[in-house]
Amino acid sequence: MNKYLLSSLKKQTYKDYEIIVVDTIKNKFNGCVDALNYGIKKSKGDILMFVHHDVEFTNKKELENIASYISNLDYGIAGVAGASFKRNTLVGNITNGPDKEKISNTEIDEPTKVQTLDEVLFIIKKDTIKKYPFNNSNNTWHLYAVEYSLEMIKNNQGVYVIPSKIYHASPGYSLNKSYFEYLPKVIKKYQKNNKYINTTVGSWYTNKLLFKLQMIKRKWEVN
Repeated sequence: MNKYLLSSLKKQTYKDYEIIVVDTIKNKFNGCVDALNYGIKKSKGDILMFVHHDVEFTNKKELENIASYISNLDYGIAGVAGASFKRNTLVGNITNGPDKEKISNTEIDEPTKVQTLDEVLFIIKKDTIKKYPFNNSNNTWHLYAVEYSLEMIKNNQGVYVIPSKIYHASPGYSLNKSYFEYLPKVIKKYQKNNKYINTTVGSWYTNKLLFKLQMIKRKWEVN
């Protein structure tokens, strides 16, 4: 952890923040929502930034830049990587993995509206999360920012990717059985107003039959 997030935070010019470390190995959390709520209860600030441990702020002014963007933005949730309303179109300036690959071929230079955000780094005002808490029925380590993004859109709140150039050491994907077990619940909940639910790891049909065919193609059985 020190190699990435904490080490790069020490170099930031912006200093008006608190660090709350949520140790998911030491603590027995019932999924990521449980872990995030644990951190929220300990926080004192008005703005909550949720960040993966293997994120590096490569520019010493990155936090300063992020603070500037969100101070002028009317948002429900904002992040650094997301999926457009257009299928299979990722938005964001971040790089992933050992080869530092860009997630998108098109850089953005201003906050851009998207359908869903990736979990790598996202920001929510504390007042917003009090009004719209995370879905506690999600006891996995997946889709919590995706689901929150869809909930914000449902409630006419903005979902934005901001033009941050952070580095994420992970390749940026972690699909496993629990992802595909919870995904149908998200699809069912938000299918009314969405033909597709686009995420940074896939674009999913909300039509029951087409979605099931997608899962069969991926060799996962959906009941």
